Amino acid sequence: MKRKQLIIIGTGLSACQLAYNLLNDYDVIMLSKGDKQTGNTVKAQGGIACVMGQHDHLDSHIHDTLMAGSFLNDVAQVEKLIKNAPNVMQSLIQSGFIFDQVVGQFILGKEGAHQHRRILHAGGDQTGKRLTCHYHQLLQDKVTIIEQTTAVDLLKQEGRCVGVRTVNHSLERQDYFADAVVLATGGYAGIFQHHSNDPLMTGDGIAIGYRAGAAVKDLEFIQFHPTLAIGHQQRFLISEAVRGEGARLVNGRGEYIMLIIR
Repeated sequence: MKRKQLIIIGTGLSACQLAYNLLNDYDVIMLSKGDKQTGNTVKAQGGIACVMGQHDHLDSHIHDTLMAGSFLNDVAQVEKLIKNAPNVMQSLIQSGFIFDQVVGQFILGKEGAHQHRRILHAGGDQTGKRLTCHYHQLLQDKVTIIEQTTAVDLLKQEGRCVGVRTVNHSLERQDYFADAVVLATGGYAGIFQHHSNDPLMTGDGIAIGYRAGAAVKDLEFIQFHPTLAIGHQQRFLISEAVRGEGARLVNGRGEYIMLIIR
């Protein structure tokens, strides 16, 4: 019996997790606009928020998340995400991923808006990069990854998505067909003049999904990191962990310029 075909547009963490969990059900093709480590996942420094400490509690994490989101969050989704996080982290650990530890205990960081230490990290500020490498190793020889290929349109038949049209860096077109297509292309923060995102994050996936009839939601919500440092030749982030440990942002007169959520 012929196996079903799945196309995932993207090779970041969301794309890799999906591919890993559907390996038994589909033959998977993953498409990357750049190389397979292009994207924002590899640039994620801070870590993963999850209730792992004995003095922490799920309700506290839910409260902190709603507060940080000015209660504009989808409460049901916040609760689902946070309550399932410990099991997801255990599955990740069982798959061979190693978080930073001391004497067998996780080193839990603290970041802005969190009341407790609940940030798991790997390699200090290399969590995103290590997660990407970990999943690519798990997927090696089990999926087909096509790099330097940009998705430009979703293909439809009788109102249903059946594939994707792509163009490579030589401007050669190629159509791929599958039983299911998933957009895991990240956001669009790369369009701004000053940002810390991968420059390829220009919203292509959102655009082709919208043109094909997909619903879009909450596009007005985009994070602008308050401690992006801009130099003459480069820009870089001053880690969220700095504020989590008590640092405050001030202006040239020493006045506090941002609210600290506790």
